[in-house]
Amino acid sequence: MMSVVMEEINKFTPLGIRFWDPVFDCQIRDALNVTIHPVLNDQKISRAYRTIGDIYTFNHIYGLWDIETAPYTNEVETDSPVETKQYIVNIHDDSNRYLDVSLQISLPLPYKGVFLSNHHSDSPSTTSPKGLYLYSSTVRRAPGWVAMVRGEMIDADSEQPVSGALLKITAESGETHYGISDKQGRFMVLFAYPVLVEGFGGSPSSSSHRPLSQLFWELELEVFYSPEMQQRLPGSIAPDYISLLTQQAAEIWEQEPGEGVSPVTALSLQLALHKTIIARTEGLSNLLISTQDTSP
Repeated sequence: MMSVVMEEINKFTPLGIRFWDPVFDCQIRDALNVTIHPVLNDQKISRAYRTIGDIYTFNHIYGLWDIETAPYTNEVETDSPVETKQYIVNIHDDSNRYLDVSLQISLPLPYKGVFLSNHHSDSPSTTSPKGLYLYSSTVRRAPGWVAMVRGEMIDADSEQPVSGALLKITAESGETHYGISDKQGRFMVLFAYPVLVEGFGGSPSSSSHRPLSQLFWELELEVFYSPEMQQRLPGSIAPDYISLLTQQAAEIWEQEPGEGVSPVTALSLQLALHKTIIARTEGLSNLLISTQDTSP
């Protein structure tokens, strides 16, 4: 007996997000708890589900029912502006590998496809992202073949933890890696060991007869920290992701503040194979940070 389609229901998904791990350059596929709610109503929460391609996507977003159930068409889109609504997305990793993230998104997106698929991200990366980058927590387990820079930052003036700061590590080869400090000012930046560059510790010309365990890499650490720029979104679990990525450069104290001592904008570090770097102010267990004076 031939079946007859009596009614066809079309469903449009207004938001899908691919999450990306910058350490291993791979998609984050599991253990994320992702929710969305309107800016003006944090009680109307929708929870994301994973597609077969591990995209975190939503249905039944409050206020977008008409868009989700609109008839599908292949016709050319008109130039008429589409009314958008503001939503807050919260991301929490149930496995504690990554720091919590919150961000504000206008829906529907002005393009088809997953979030960030049609434009450059506000992430520190200079190229179009493969997904929304999440940054490592200090309790994340890391294999021995990745490099690690960690520490705990304290504001030299307020003596409070430097939370939500953006950290940038640059190798002499030009490779850059990023991290974010947690509520206690602790951070851990993981990355693949840099390439060997002619003219420093790993130079083939100067160390061709030295064992690999004696090679080293020169790194620079920069900190971007503007507590007044960090925003808390309504109903969010963490500071606004974009506000963390757009902070101003801070100053780093190589030595304790005192007469004749000045801070630097970049801290020089030396990385050895299989040796964790603990970034700290000389003579202290913490790394002292100061926001730069922006007064005229």
